[in-house]
Amino acid sequence: MANLSPENVKRDVVSNFFKPLYDFFLSDPDKQKVTAATQDHLDIYDIFDDVVLLKNGDVAMVIETTAVNFQLMSVYEQNAKIGAFADLINSLNFELQVVVHTEPINMRRYLKYLEENYKRLQSQELRKQMRYYIEFVKTLVVQNNILQKRFFVVLLHRSGVLTADQLNPFQKFVDLILGRKRIVEIPNAQELVDKAYMSLIPKRDSIMRLLSRIGLGAKQLNTKELIELFYSYYNPVTSFGDEELEQK
Repeated sequence: MANLSPENVKRDVVSNFFKPLYDFFLSDPDKQKVTAATQDHLDIYDIFDDVVLLKNGDVAMVIETTAVNFQLMSVYEQNAKIGAFADLINSLNFELQVVVHTEPINMRRYLKYLEENYKRLQSQELRKQMRYYIEFVKTLVVQNNILQKRFFVVLLHRSGVLTADQLNPFQKFVDLILGRKRIVEIPNAQELVDKAYMSLIPKRDSIMRLLSRIGLGAKQLNTKELIELFYSYYNPVTSFGDEELEQK
């Protein structure tokens, strides 16, 4: 049986208080190097198995949906959509987040497609009309920002697990004072994701079924699509560089 005398309790409290400082100075300096400064400011730990693992152990699943032009609908259709959306909200028994992401459209691929079709045209009249259209698109891109909106539903599984860095504020304070940073590590990442899937899959199927009743298409983003989404979010690009258009 453990000895719970006041002296032992006091000694344990002091030991636990100074242990982070002791471990800090004796730990391997190579493990404290900053691998990527940008990642220190992101909440994302890793993206794999079609989900996003956050640094606090939570797991997020992202579903992209289509959109409807509400303004072009009749009053009857608008009321039906509003009623269906109200039913969706009232039937939810879990949390979700709706995200609208606006990003510039990269027109290089489209213009390249037009140029390739222009070269294959045999009719001089069609070539002339195609050239007018290509120049019109280039002018439109230069004078206006061509944007697109994408709509997402984010489902989150709260693992209730904090990393060692978050569980130890004293360690974080010492690192801040000494100007040293430690790499956040989640040793059981795969286990957290596997457990999260058991909770997220039913939620995903339920929300996709409810969205289909409103007339919206929905799909879960895979790993590649998630990486591209976050890359475009943190690295916004212009539609088409003015200097490149001037060279055309």
